[in-house]
Amino acid sequence: DPTIDGTSVTLAGGFNTGYERIVNTITKTEQLHSPLIACGKNHTVVLYSVESNETYIRLLGNNNYSQLGSSGTNEFPFEFSSNTDNMYLTCGNYFTNIVDFGGNFGQGQIYFNGDTRYKQNEIPSNITQNIQNINQLSAGGYHTAALLLDGTVVCWGKNTNGQCLGTDENGNA
Repeated sequence: DPTIDGTSVTLAGGFNTGYERIVNTITKTEQLHSPLIACGKNHTVVLYSVESNETYIRLLGNNNYSQLGSSGTNEFPFEFSSNTDNMYLTCGNYFTNIVDFGGNFGQGQIYFNGDTRYKQNEIPSNITQNIQNINQLSAGGYHTAALLLDGTVVCWGKNTNGQCLGTDENGNA
């Protein structure tokens, strides 16, 4: 289980191959602020800020679908514009979503990395054009749901069991 003590985040669990138990500790000399942790099927993403308001990301685990970054680099191809107080982080089985409310010159930005087989990356325009309207974000195995400030829920991704609103001919929202 993840543990957070103010200056470090410790993760214990399987890593890349097999079920070897390892411990990864993220330690900063400055006080950690608002750490965010999300787990997919075989990956963990930790986002945290330090006193200097610099935001860091730590990506651990399997990267078969680039859920930890492109080309197996385990790095997201962007820099964050704000601290984690202004962000959401969710993971599905093989994908990661990060919402940065301070991104795109204060208009907000949503980032996606990973599996695209079930349209998990096809974020609806009413979300991408109005990031500031997101109240909460959550991911399931192959889909994501956003609760908006007006109380509506918008879903995208795999919908074979009706977990999203609306379907196409392939069961994707």
